[in-house]
Amino acid sequence: MTGIRRLLPWLLLLAGVVPALSLFLQFPDLPHFGNFHDDTVYVQSGMAIATGQGYRLIHLPQKPFQTKYPPLYSLWIALVWKIWPVFPENLSLVIALNFAALAGLLFSLWRWNQLLGFPPWGAALLASGVACLPVFVYLTASVMTEVLFLALFASAILLLERSLETGVRTCALAGLLASLACLTRSAGMPILLTAPACLLLLRRWRHAAAFLVGALPFVASWQAWVWQHAAPADDWITRYYISYGQMERLTVGVDNAGLVVYQNLDSMLNSFAEMFLFGSVDSSGLWHHTVRLVGVAAIAGSIRLAWQTRRWQYPAYALVFATLMLFWHCPPDLRLFAHLAPLLVLGLWFECRHIWRLARCRKGMTGMLAAGSVLAFGAYLGCSIVHARLVALPALERLARVEMAARRTGYAAIRQITPANATLLSDQDVLLSLNTHRSAYRTIHSPRLFYPIQKDRIRAAFAALPDSSIRPWDYVLVGRFDWRHELDAEDREKLRREIESRSDLELVWRGDVGSLYRRSALHAFGRKTSGVNLYSPAAP
Repeated sequence: MTGIRRLLPWLLLLAGVVPALSLFLQFPDLPHFGNFHDDTVYVQSGMAIATGQGYRLIHLPQKPFQTKYPPLYSLWIALVWKIWPVFPENLSLVIALNFAALAGLLFSLWRWNQLLGFPPWGAALLASGVACLPVFVYLTASVMTEVLFLALFASAILLLERSLETGVRTCALAGLLASLACLTRSAGMPILLTAPACLLLLRRWRHAAAFLVGALPFVASWQAWVWQHAAPADDWITRYYISYGQMERLTVGVDNAGLVVYQNLDSMLNSFAEMFLFGSVDSSGLWHHTVRLVGVAAIAGSIRLAWQTRRWQYPAYALVFATLMLFWHCPPDLRLFAHLAPLLVLGLWFECRHIWRLARCRKGMTGMLAAGSVLAFGAYLGCSIVHARLVALPALERLARVEMAARRTGYAAIRQITPANATLLSDQDVLLSLNTHRSAYRTIHSPRLFYPIQKDRIRAAFAALPDSSIRPWDYVLVGRFDWRHELDAEDREKLRREIESRSDLELVWRGDVGSLYRRSALHAFGRKTSGVNLYSPAAP
């Protein structure tokens, strides 16, 4: 019996890897590669390092340095590219780091959950529950940074909490891991503020100093490099690719801050709910407001967790990060909050347990309804997670595989049609560049058009097809997979018709991936258009 108890946590942790691993083995060709856009940027930046071009955005005409995304994940891709420079087959080797990080993440969450008072098997069950969330299954099987970031971040949180008993050396190691997390995603930056602040509130001066000694050298070096290599942002296309700060300053101001907070809060609650009820969050109606209560419950439970356990590090970081997201220059989506999943899972557990205990204390119909609600929600949550893994995610992958085949055929044709020095405008600019070796950039429009959402003006901004100030585009690819994050199907079709009717465009090729237009010589130079593109999955 003792042997089974010792083995059970490890079996539960192993089970947490199964959903993502099985999805990857089912679709090893990664058909959804490019759907995030960020994944193509990571790969292209890593390829630039591996081929001796430096940490640059080589798909853009001016090839500026990559100063927006920290370099750690791209360095791994560069190593893979050196070992196996065959794209896209080498992406499967890139994913290997995600699964190694997932194993480390599960172990760190297991130990952290035990610090909170859970027994080993319960701590393992809750850790595996995070890995089984659909968003984590999908991201683990993607060329994305979230899993690696959270593995480093969770390890830093664990060591920060343990350092209160083990000493300052553990805190210095936590700082080192936190700096590596910040070099994976800039979303980690708030921990450089919250971790020392929590330690100082506990009067652990030496611990706070040790954390900063471990964290600051690497982060400061990266920031110094960014400051020295940032390209002049003379147009919105460059600003979008190289700087969060400029996008923020030009979007959020005194005149619209209230509206930004209101819409971002709504998006945040939807994201928290969709983390648990994948694909169940509609955009309107009673159900829309009902499922947002899941997000509210997860937040309330996180506060309850922090108050009862006195473990402040993770909740303090989450509070600062969520506050920043309220003022973010685009409505934050589910992926931006993926690294808060462990805290929200525990928060939802604490809140459901609280409601269950209240139900047991009450007699009659009220107690029965409360207990029944908890049981019904648990059953629905389990069914939603299973449905997502067995039905929804495979359906997305099969659709993406069809789109991938169309893209590959279309990109091969475009490479034959266009000259080597051509610059293309495309919503899938980096993916297009990776497959055609042509310079490319995407249509950019003002994020202010989202506050409030103004579909007619958004469509008009896309239809303007603005140029980069560095180099005007020669061809534009109007794809049937474009603008899905900004416009619905009806508006996308209207936009395609508007572009097709332009007198300055000449159709040179049409295929399943879309239509390729060449700009007429009379309009090739001197066009002055403006706008800012917000592609909402661009993550901090």
